[in-house]
Amino acid sequence: MAVYLHSQLNTDVASQVSGTYTAANFLTIANLAVKQILQDLDLRSSKRKTALSPNLFNDEYQYSCPSTIKSDRIIDIEPQLDRGRYDYWELVSNEEFDRYKSEGSFDKWGDPVNLNNTSWTGRNLVAFARDDLVNKLLISRPIDDDELVIDRLDSVGNWGEFGDGDNLTADADNYVKGSSCMNWDISDAAGTTAGIYNGSLSTFDISDYYTAGSAFVWAYITSATNLTNFILRVGSDSSNYYYITITTNNEGASFYAGWNL
Repeated sequence: MAVYLHSQLNTDVASQVSGTYTAANFLTIANLAVKQILQDLDLRSSKRKTALSPNLFNDEYQYSCPSTIKSDRIIDIEPQLDRGRYDYWELVSNEEFDRYKSEGSFDKWGDPVNLNNTSWTGRNLVAFARDDLVNKLLISRPIDDDELVIDRLDSVGNWGEFGDGDNLTADADNYVKGSSCMNWDISDAAGTTAGIYNGSLSTFDISDYYTAGSAFVWAYITSATNLTNFILRVGSDSSNYYYITITTNNEGASFYAGWNL
């Protein structure tokens, strides 16, 4: 097929326009035409590929949506390697995703899914959520990841307040996982940091995680005003630790009032 050059398009448009015609007029017309075409057609040149951030995890369903996504026009979710014959995806509505996201975690005998066992007949679901004009990519598929639970955060136990944290209690009325969560207030001491800490956790090894791992914590935010970041420190004492600082939630969005992952 012959190449239709930018200069030729300019010439063709100019031949059909009477009166004054400038390069700026042409660019306006051309951009408008391209926008209208892209609304109706998915051009091959508009196909995009991006890496999921963070990686796909088991029992984590909300991910940052690529900024280049066009409506819900997702083609595929490609594994890093070894795509299996059952690795197909279903694009469903937000509501259907929420109803079926945890199904398929067990095989037809009631045993936990073995990803090397072709008896698994669960669904690989993908959907989009657009609450408050924020795009979220929703994905549900059993993943053979390596998980380490540091603490369930469902009872006070040996946890204590840090900085301007105050009034640490267990909350069995408003939580995401388990049977309860912990909450605390921020005192009016005019400080800049409020949190919780625990110096009595059982010893665990994070050597497999600190170069290519992710950490997940659900946090309920009463108000995001003046909230800058969350910092997670994991180590042997207050002077020897690894840390992660985040300024957005797992969806890639700014912190907002309510539950944030």
